[in-house]
Amino acid sequence: MSKKLEKYREEYQKNCEIIENLQARNNILKPLIREEENKRIIGIVRECRLTPEQLAAFLNAGNEQKEEILQEYEKSEVTETE
Repeated sequence: MSKKLEKYREEYQKNCEIIENLQARNNILKPLIREEENKRIIGIVRECRLTPEQLAAFLNAGNEQKEEILQEYEKSEVTETE
């Protein structure tokens, strides 16, 4: 076998191992990313003091309905701070 071909095969094998390691690391990172995103979302929802029902209504609403929900939320915020 030629030295050039052997060199290419070695490099190819080495690259396959690197890719395997990177894929394994990505498989570890993926759920960690999702967990941090979920924590962030929960924090935002809690900060807005939305009930699960209010959040569901907002997420399921159309754009016009979302405007109404936001206006109602803003009104309730004003009355709570007074």
